[in-house]
Amino acid sequence: MKLIELVVSMTLMSGTAGTLYTVLDVPALLVHATPVSERATCRMVDTGIAAYAVQHGRPPTHVADVLPYVHGDLAGYRIVDGAVVGPGCPTSGWPAGVPGPRPGSGATGG
Repeated sequence: MKLIELVVSMTLMSGTAGTLYTVLDVPALLVHATPVSERATCRMVDTGIAAYAVQHGRPPTHVADVLPYVHGDLAGYRIVDGAVVGPGCPTSGWPAGVPGPRPGSGATGG
């Protein structure tokens, strides 16, 4: 490869990269992506509830109980009858296909 071909290739590559960076507005994307990644999910809170129940022998009663087990913002979630309620959670409050008595049903056996 000749030196002039290398220079032209590098110029085109850097120009393309600069154009893409400008078009994508990377700082604006990062500002939006960071808060989204800091939010907890329903599944994460549900896993925290399970971890709490295993360690304490009973389900948690407040979201604050699962804070040591879940990383992220839990502001949109509540715990009702041992099940998580909030964004992205099943509306029934109990995962489909999970055996055992449903929270709040009054049943005591599995």
